[in-house]
This record gives sequence, C-alpha cells and structure tokens, in this order.
Amino acid sequence: MENNNWIIAGIDTGGTFTDTIAISQDEIIVIKVPSTPHNPLLAVLTSLRRLGFVKEVLHGSTVATNAVIERKGAKVALITTKGFKDIIEIGRQNRENIYSLYPTRPSPLVPAELRFEIDERIIADGTIEIPLDVSTIVELIKEMSEKEYDSIAICTLFSFLNPIHEIKIAESLGDQIISVSSVILPEYREYERMSTTVMDAYVKPLMKKYLANLASKIQEEKLSEIFAVMKSSKGLARGKTIAEFPVHTLFSGLAGGIQAAEFTSRVLNIPNLLTLDIGGTSTDVASIVEGRNASFQSLKVGGLPISTPSIDVETIGAGGGSLIQVVSGLLQVGPESAGAAPGPVAYDAGGLIPTVTDADLSFGVLAESLAGGELIMKKSLAEDAMENLADSMNITKTDAIIGSRRIFHENISAALRSVTTQRGLDPRKFKLLAFGGAGPVHACELAELMHISQVVIPPIPGAWAAMGLIGADYSYDTSKGLVTSWDAIDIPTLHRYYTNLEDDALDLAQTDGLDLTDRILKRFLSMRFKGQSYELTVKFSSDKDEIKTGFLDLHKEKYGFVAKNEPIELVAIRATLIIPHDDPIIPKLESKNKPKPLNYTKVLGYEEEAPVYRKDDLGSNWKENGPLIINQLDTTTWIPRNWSAELNQFGFIIANKIN
Repeated sequence: MENNNWIIAGIDTGGTFTDTIAISQDEIIVIKVPSTPHNPLLAVLTSLRRLGFVKEVLHGSTVATNAVIERKGAKVALITTKGFKDIIEIGRQNRENIYSLYPTRPSPLVPAELRFEIDERIIADGTIEIPLDVSTIVELIKEMSEKEYDSIAICTLFSFLNPIHEIKIAESLGDQIISVSSVILPEYREYERMSTTVMDAYVKPLMKKYLANLASKIQEEKLSEIFAVMKSSKGLARGKTIAEFPVHTLFSGLAGGIQAAEFTSRVLNIPNLLTLDIGGTSTDVASIVEGRNASFQSLKVGGLPISTPSIDVETIGAGGGSLIQVVSGLLQVGPESAGAAPGPVAYDAGGLIPTVTDADLSFGVLAESLAGGELIMKKSLAEDAMENLADSMNITKTDAIIGSRRIFHENISAALRSVTTQRGLDPRKFKLLAFGGAGPVHACELAELMHISQVVIPPIPGAWAAMGLIGADYSYDTSKGLVTSWDAIDIPTLHRYYTNLEDDALDLAQTDGLDLTDRILKRFLSMRFKGQSYELTVKFSSDKDEIKTGFLDLHKEKYGFVAKNEPIELVAIRATLIIPHDDPIIPKLESKNKPKPLNYTKVLGYEEEAPVYRKDDLGSNWKENGPLIINQLDTTTWIPRNWSAELNQFGFIIANKIN
C-alpha cells in the first residue's frame, strides 16, 4: 500500500475504529484499524505506517474529550482573586434535572485544596482597585510549593478588560504548564471564563504529551511533513497552536463529520441535511441549514460549561456496540457500550452481552465477513446471545431482535428531534445524510420515523468524517469582551479593536508556518437587548445601522419578537482568520451493466429474500427497489421494502421512499 505520492490524509479517531482517508493525484484509499483507547497514538501510527508517507496529515482527536468525560486529566491548581476561589464549585446554581428528588452536579475539576487566592482586584471598568504586590506572589508560590499539581489555571476578576495582574502572576510562576484566562477566553462571565480556563489546564499536559510524542514519531519515521489537528470550530491548526489551546479540541472528533456534511451539501446541492453518524459507541446528529451548521460559543462537556467556538451537534450513547440488557424487566439499549474490546458477542472476543451489532446480524442485514474479510463475525454466537436475552424476558428471539432495534431507533429519533422540531425546524424539509460504520444500516428506518423521504449515503460512509478533515480550512479565532451600549460605540473604535484581534490571529497562523497569501478575515459581533442573558452573533459591517438591522432581523428569526424600545448592548467582538483548503475531488463513476446479486439472504419479517450486492459492482446508472443490501469495505447499507436505491455519478447512494 505504500505510495510516496500521497498528498493529504485525514485520520479520524472513533471509539471503536480509527478511520483514514488518503488522497493522491489519482487515487483515494481507506484504512480502517481498531482504535486503541489506552493509547490513541498507536492506531494513528499504524494507519500512517500503512501509507508510508503523506505530505499533510489532518487529525480528528478524542484525547481531550475522553480525558474530561472519563475524568482522567491533569491535577489542576487554580489561582484567582481573593474571596472568589469557590466560584468554580458554586457555578450558577442551575439545576439541570428540575424534577429529580436527589439532584446531582458534576464535581469541579479543581479540588478545594488546590484553589489558591491572591490579594488583588481589578474592577468592572478595568481599573486597578487593589494593586498586585510582589510579596503576595512570593507568598503564593511558597504556599503552592507544598502541594502537588500538574498544571495551573489563572483566572482573576475582570482580567478580560485588564490582564496585567494575570500576566504578572504567570511570569512569576516560571516554566510550568499554565492556562491564563485573559488569553484563553478574554470575555465576561467569570464562571464560564474560569471553567473554560480550568478545562484547558486540565487537558493541556495530556495533549502536550500526546502531540509531542506523535510529532516525534512522525518526524523520526519520516511519515509526514505537516501535521494538523481539527478544532471544535471545524477549523484546523497545527501542533504548536493546539498544544497551547487544547480546550479548542474538545469536539475535534465530531467536527470532521460536520465538515463532511457541509461538503456533501455543496457537492449534491442539497441545502438542508440532517446528519446521522452512527459509530461503535455513540451517535452524533446535527442539522445543516442552507449549507451550514450553526456555530455555538457556549456548550457543556462532561456536564461542565465552556465557552469556545464550536459546532452544533448532539451526541447520545447509541452505537453498534451499545449493550442490549434487561433493566427492571424492560429492554434497554445503551448508553453502555462493549467498545472495541471485547466488542459484540459475534466477535468471539469474550463479549457476553449482546449489542446492536449482534441484533443487526441476527436480523439478517449484516454479513458475517466485513471490511474485506478483515472482520469475521459469528452469527450463531449473536443469535445465541439474543436467545438468552429473550429467555430472560420470556419473549421470542424474533421479538427480542426486532424490539432491540426498534428501541435503538427510538433513542436516535429523539436526538434527531432535538436538532429539528425542538428548534422550530421541520424534519420533512430535510434529507438524511447517513454515515459512520452503522449509519447506513439504520438510516431508512430512522428516516421513516422522522417522516423524511430521502436518505443520502456517501461513497465512503464508514470514514466520511475523515473526508471532512481533508476539506477543512485552517482557522484562528480571537475575541474581545466589551459589554457596552451599542449607542456608545463607534465604527472607528471597532476597527481598531478588530485590527488588534486580527494581528493576534495572524501571529498564530505564522507560528504554524502557514502561507497567508490567500487569507480570509471575517468579523463578527455578539449583541443582545439590555438585560438579556444570551447573545446573538451577527456579521460586522462598516455601516452601524446595517449591523443593528442584522441583529434585529436575527432576533426576530430566532425568537419570534423584537424589543424595539429596549437598548442594545455589544457584548463581544470576534475575528476569524481563515486559510482555505480546497475541497477534495471525488472521482466520477462509470455506468455498468446491471450486476447479478452476490447472493440472497433472509431478513426477519420479510417473506422474500433480499438480494445482496457488492457496491464496487454497481455503476452510476444502477437503480433497484428494496428490500436489498449493499455491502462495501467500510459499511453495509440496508434498503427496506417501500424504498428504492440508486447510485449517482459520485458514488452516493440515494434512497427514496416509495409512496
């Protein structure tokens, strides 16, 4: 497989498999290897070694995400203004589960004994009320020396207006791993700023080590010239920048799929798509409206709030490896997963509890040999496991199989509704884009539940998120908190602020060694009506009235009203530097004579046997009504009755509901 002409490769680390797509001048290949959760580096290096050499490697990483979710990050020390060390625990007193009699809250990432206060104070206009004395820093360092910690988060009050105290503290701490709030998130809301800074410090030692080891191996083995990582915003940055801002990678593993969906929207000219990415351990769903996924600034990871530019995606614990169990006499599917090891019972690797994959295999839509023969499953083991499950509930095996799949579909349809009907979007106006290893297996049945009439399955579904990495742009986001009356600000002042932000973004891009010739600079503002606790992001214009009109129109669109008599506030300004990447080119298929099925298989609930086709045998003119099954290297596509399937010129399977 070694080919020294590989131009670019996308490597997407999933919970079960690590997927790689590599592109040369005349070839696209897919590499699928088992993920190595104990050491993600191993799966990435295995993929790269199979390529031999690739000029540019783009990576979607789950290292930071898993560290937060599993609480396996660094031991963080927090330095903050005297009297405010417990903000990280007090939070905003929000109660997520309002009907729970015994509500729980996620514990803070910094224990009480590692929260340190320093006597200083900057007030709300940015002026210094209590100067920072050198002696207090000396006392602080002495106090901290008696504790054990891996990294430090510095977050003082109103540092987003005046960072001088944070800078002095950081400089005094010497060569330690430090996250500074006025650098990480120079915006108001002290709790979110502190939480984001702490989370950056929590994952920074781990990410620094991971990136350094990966870069060292790549250089040592001459595997690539350029290495970059996907950020939560769908933008790329190279290792040096990522190591300094690892909090920007918390949705790195999901962003590739969203980028791939936007790419699909452009290629097929389908403006509105719902994405369905079913992997081994989880399912990610999102909406693409007019070709774009919404951008979020505030989100939660592991139950804790952070503020960083991010994709809008919902994730649930439902995947091919989701365990099917009996809980309180009822079938439950997920959120627990068998993972890559031991995996489904059919893998014959020690798994004892059936999974969704076992149910699909027993249902009849999966073959025992997958991934070109690299993955062999034993249907008899899957059926035995489903039989045991059925016996424990005193139901038939068929009911257990069909019921498990139905529950799985209901769980995912609830997630799909959360990104459509619960946000005022009509799912009937969308097409369903299904990818991930298990997405095409369940797509048509889920589309029926959502009253969606068309399903789109990309050419390489199991690794489509990796294709998204290849088409991603490099991007650098900077921001400045202001919190001022819209009437009090003027355009020349905003231009000066933006120039400073853009200079910061250019510095980051230059640190990454990028060619800035084709750079694109975008400007945004976060605005609200006075007294609101939320903001809307609007595009900047040199016409102040045009900006205001844009805000009012967006508020009307989002919330259905405009408070015309209320004053408007500017909360923050944001700048984004983009270094564009070209979209990958998908080779066109030729038409072929209609092939004969490889074989026919029995599917539960169907009297007729379903034909099984190999996708490589199908040409761009192929079309047939279900039930049928299409096998390919990285997935299986199941087309039920009352659905038709056809192959377009780019290798997308288009499934349409037959009325």
